Amino acid sequence: MVGTVRWTLTLAIRGWQLLASPANGSSCAFYPTCSGYGLQAVKRNGPVLGAIMAAERINRNHDGWRYTPCEVNGRTYLYDPVSDNDFWMRRRRGGRR
Repeated sequence: MVGTVRWTLTLAIRGWQLLASPANGSSCAFYPTCSGYGLQAVKRNGPVLGAIMAAERINRNHDGWRYTPCEVNGRTYLYDPVSDNDFWMRRRRGGRR
């Protein structure tokens, strides 16, 4: 069941990346992009927590002042990797950062 949900979310995000996002143009201020972040979050933390993390990422898109700028392909983004936002999961599982 979890594999099916993970696959469905991955398919939906990839569909967004390949079909809708190019039509809208690049608008995400973050690196990785919000959809890329969603894929990573689902892969690392499973479909439920990954979807929550992706939704939370989209919701905090206005907090740009909190992030370190980074340059990718000549464009400046706000650096916000999944690994900076799932520290609570690793501690809970007994892992280290």
